[in-house]
Amino acid sequence: MKKLILTSFAALMFTAAADASFYISGYVRTGSNEDVNTVSAGYTNQTLFDITALDATVGYSFKNGLRLEADVFSMNLDPNFGNFSFNLGMARALYDIKVNDKIVPYFGVGIGQAGWESVGTVESLGFMGSLVGGVAFYVADNVAIDLQYSRLMTATLLSGNSQTVNYSDGANEVRLGMRYHF
Repeated sequence: MKKLILTSFAALMFTAAADASFYISGYVRTGSNEDVNTVSAGYTNQTLFDITALDATVGYSFKNGLRLEADVFSMNLDPNFGNFSFNLGMARALYDIKVNDKIVPYFGVGIGQAGWESVGTVESLGFMGSLVGGVAFYVADNVAIDLQYSRLMTATLLSGNSQTVNYSDGANEVRLGMRYHF
């Protein structure tokens, strides 16, 4: 039985990989962190759409609908454009539902690590997860405009010199970008 399952899985991956492609994408994203629960005082909630960021993503698209992608660069901008920070390490598994050649809705999950200051000092050490839904509008065979919504859950283990644990289950994020398949 184990051999049958492994053989079936290998055949599925080989079939999917036969017509697969790498892709890159860039996004502008905005979001909010509404419902923050913390075990220490002094954490301020952010308001609606007060986070703006630029993202670059690489991925691999199997033609069976499965896509695997990772953010390779994400830069958060301060609302006043005075400060910025980098977040790296978000990976997502997505599944495309091909409606037709032009419109492709999708859903998925993500997991990652987030947070250090732009000068390289550790600001926080945390982990995040996300539930993702979106739709891609193909303007050419290999170019899509992508609109995505994510519900983020985070757990911050360290924050500056403090060793408090913060968690958030209410962050929302909207990303708009373009995807290019090779």
